[in-house]
Amino acid sequence: MVTVMTKLRATALALGIAWFSPSGLAVDVNISVDNNPVTSGSSFTLMVIADDHLSRTAWQPEQQLDQFRVLSTSVSSSTQIINGQTSRSTEFRTVLQAPTEPGIYRIGPVQVAGALSNSIELEVQPLSAEQQAQQIPAAFMEVELDRDQLYVQQQLQMTAKLYLGANLLSGNILPPQLENAEISQLGKDQESYEMRNGKRFQVFKRVYLITPQRSGELVIKAPVFNGQINSGRSLSPFSSMSGAETVTTAAPPLTIRVLPVPPDWPATASWLPAELATISVDLNPDEVTQGKVGEPLTLKYRVTAIGVQSDLLPRFIPAAINNADSYAEPSQRQTSERNGKLVAQQLTQVTIIPRQSGRLTIPAQELVWFNTVSGRIERSISQPLDIDIAAASGLQPQAPQTAVAVTQPLDTIATPALLVNQHNNAGWWPYLMMLVIALWAATTVVLLWQLQRLRLHSQQPAITTPVIYDFKQLRKACADNHAEHAELALKHWAQHQLGLTPPYLPSLANYFNHAPLRSQLEHLSQCRYAADQAPWQEGKALWRAVQAVQRQTHAVAAQSNILPPLYPG
Repeated sequence: MVTVMTKLRATALALGIAWFSPSGLAVDVNISVDNNPVTSGSSFTLMVIADDHLSRTAWQPEQQLDQFRVLSTSVSSSTQIINGQTSRSTEFRTVLQAPTEPGIYRIGPVQVAGALSNSIELEVQPLSAEQQAQQIPAAFMEVELDRDQLYVQQQLQMTAKLYLGANLLSGNILPPQLENAEISQLGKDQESYEMRNGKRFQVFKRVYLITPQRSGELVIKAPVFNGQINSGRSLSPFSSMSGAETVTTAAPPLTIRVLPVPPDWPATASWLPAELATISVDLNPDEVTQGKVGEPLTLKYRVTAIGVQSDLLPRFIPAAINNADSYAEPSQRQTSERNGKLVAQQLTQVTIIPRQSGRLTIPAQELVWFNTVSGRIERSISQPLDIDIAAASGLQPQAPQTAVAVTQPLDTIATPALLVNQHNNAGWWPYLMMLVIALWAATTVVLLWQLQRLRLHSQQPAITTPVIYDFKQLRKACADNHAEHAELALKHWAQHQLGLTPPYLPSLANYFNHAPLRSQLEHLSQCRYAADQAPWQEGKALWRAVQAVQRQTHAVAAQSNILPPLYPG
């Protein structure tokens, strides 16, 4: 029976229906305050008592007490049995901060578990300067902002100070509140001591970073301190121990004005409000003067901004470079504090692989940012780089060596008969001359045959059939996901079968202009030459792309009525 009643009561409370006790009477709710009148800006406690057991969510002060700031809420339940009669009660204690404007404020009736309470009138009185000097509370907070007007997503700093006139036993500071804003603590708490009106206070200083995400007039709720301090009063006449006093205090709310993004801001640029922003590029000192075709160059682009979090820095996109392939690594970001300023940095490493020799120009990178100090749009540009690229060693086509004809007088040329007659005196020299003459004759015959073959081949339609020099090695490298062996086999194919100079993967991709093959070759280069070399796991995909290129080339050859070489796979 008790379980059923509990479930029914929970269902009624969830639906906002007035809950009736087992006696058939509705829940009775009564409210009261611990102080009346109160001084402006001070804190007081509102007690909400219901004559039944209620859940913690039955009382929602934030939704019904919009004239006051809710600092904290606690709840307790009790059950009493007197002469066989059972009575239950739930008490909610809500600490509120009085408005700064003096006057009469009405509290209630409030609704709890579907039942309405009584109402009370609270008088808020102004605090005179003399009272402020004489009645210094045991704990209070002060806050200040470094600016009250800023742009959307620009950061402001809030400095909160907690003053304690007694020893702190326990407590915590709740951070400020602002809708549609990012709030974080900057650095660690600082502890010091100050004198106020001849009284010594222990001061805890905390700095918050607040980043509004929308524009308009916004109200920041200041931090709240909840804790216990030493009251200085003895627990009993026979004890030297002092009692604990619960303290809740907060500073008054603050209003800021947040400006929107300027209308003349470029639509293609990411919004970046900062006090200062720069972009720079660094090149490996060993690669500054000269590079080589096919050998990677490493560039490091660094973006630095003051007064902004690192996650607001725009994503780095490298500019296109002629006659080179570029691969950008994921950017590394960090935020640090320097001289009370927030400094954000973004480091991006870019690997560049030149495709041909000559002068390689790396264009400048531009960073567009909004100067929050001057209120103007500014641009930071990195330094362009010019690097001399030398041809890769051992990969240039060598010109065929031409036999040098040695002209001799007719009477000095030795005939076979003369060589025979001189055999007894010349030793092994006549045999060597005969061997040279035989090789020269054989070479002449081969050259004549090659010239005739080239002449016949030039009369036929030209077609290139990509037959891999060692097709089995590439297939095995792809099956084993061995990136280095696969690259070597592809370069051998490009150089010895296709005649590509230099025989690098970008040249092979441009030769066929086959999208799947190009994608796989770029991924292979990324795995081979990136700074954080990821394991290559796309061997099967590369093999399928190579087979597709083979089939495409054979189809073209068949349409041209030219019989291609046998498929080596």
